[in-house]
Amino acid sequence: MRKRFALVGLACMLAAGIGGRAQAEVKHRFGAGARYWMAVSKVKPDNVDQEGVSWLLTYQLQPVSMLRIEADVEMMPESFGAFAAPGQDVYAPQVYLLVGMGLYAGVGAGTYYVDGEFWDKPFYGLRAGLDLMIVPHLYLDINGNYRFEKWNELNGQDISEDTVFLGAALRIEI
Repeated sequence: MRKRFALVGLACMLAAGIGGRAQAEVKHRFGAGARYWMAVSKVKPDNVDQEGVSWLLTYQLQPVSMLRIEADVEMMPESFGAFAAPGQDVYAPQVYLLVGMGLYAGVGAGTYYVDGEFWDKPFYGLRAGLDLMIVPHLYLDINGNYRFEKWNELNGQDISEDTVFLGAALRIEI
């Protein structure tokens, strides 16, 4: 599966490089947002939420007109997935390769950081969205995400738990 995402990412980069013209300057966008998430299938343990809201800090680098590289840090609630335990801080650092202007799509990967340790299995994601300029240098990004996740040893069971996200972020371009 990793090879498939690598090939898709490489194809997106090539398409953006060939189809888009190089810009005189690289653009940077910084912002914050929220995502509503919902587990695709029912998770058995009672202390695991089936849906919720996460918060994120986001950065985008736009080296050419049709290509953006995005790095996010998402703050998940205590009751999210395999990490459901009171008092545990759960963060999800992730990176996406996005192609398109206005309407866009992309692929990404990330992991979880829980109480000082990184989770041993990465997650992979697909994203489609709409990036709208509200006023010059201020952008609203509305997106849908599908995250492929494997939570091992959740109450003694290996669980593949895909998650759907609907998100929005407000970014300022400098």
